[in-house]
Amino acid sequence: MKSIKENFIINYIKDFISFEGVVLISSTIILTTIVAFSGRLELLWPESISVFGLNIPGFRIFAWMINQVILLLLFPIIILLFYKKSPRAFGIQIKEIGKFWYFIIGASIFIIILTYFVSKGSDFKEVYPMYKYGLQDFKLLLIYELVFLIYLFSWEFFFRGYLLFGMEKKFGNYTILIQLVPFVLMHYAKPPLEIYSSILGGIILGVVALRTRSMVPCWILHLLFSLPMDFFVLLNQ
Repeated sequence: MKSIKENFIINYIKDFISFEGVVLISSTIILTTIVAFSGRLELLWPESISVFGLNIPGFRIFAWMINQVILLLLFPIIILLFYKKSPRAFGIQIKEIGKFWYFIIGASIFIIILTYFVSKGSDFKEVYPMYKYGLQDFKLLLIYELVFLIYLFSWEFFFRGYLLFGMEKKFGNYTILIQLVPFVLMHYAKPPLEIYSSILGGIILGVVALRTRSMVPCWILHLLFSLPMDFFVLLNQ
């Protein structure tokens, strides 16, 4: 009886320390850290800084993005390298994107048009742009958008790279649904319409990533919602 229990426990431990187990556990820790310490880690950074003579107020929104780049991009890459796995195999490549250029272009046009009409909603105007100082200074808004490019790359790598491809070998196409759940839940602070639309969006982006073996088109499509949203909101002020 004792040996049966020991084998039972050993089997659990083997599953938990397998690569897939480490991906799931590390993903849980990373996302929990983001949620649990949201608004706290940013306090480690100054409220404003000066770069090349330009004063950047509200710098903690930048700090919030930097913290997430560390958690969502750098930490997963360190884990991949520890397991001697190439980040290219987890979506950081563009080799097969060209086969789906027609879909990417068509989806891009649709997303931009949809974003224009959605941006007129009052709940979206309250949220976007997240960097409110950019409403008064276009130069500050451009700096924010440049940093946002990197932030969103880390976001897409985490969900459509690390988590998606990390689970593919064991779960096949079901890995799309595995990454979908935390992806949607991480939209908890967004307008209701965006939260619900992220369900369909998460599925589509998951399919795109698997078909192209890349998270790059997902990054582009996600950008084409987020960046135009900020500028459309400014136009609708």
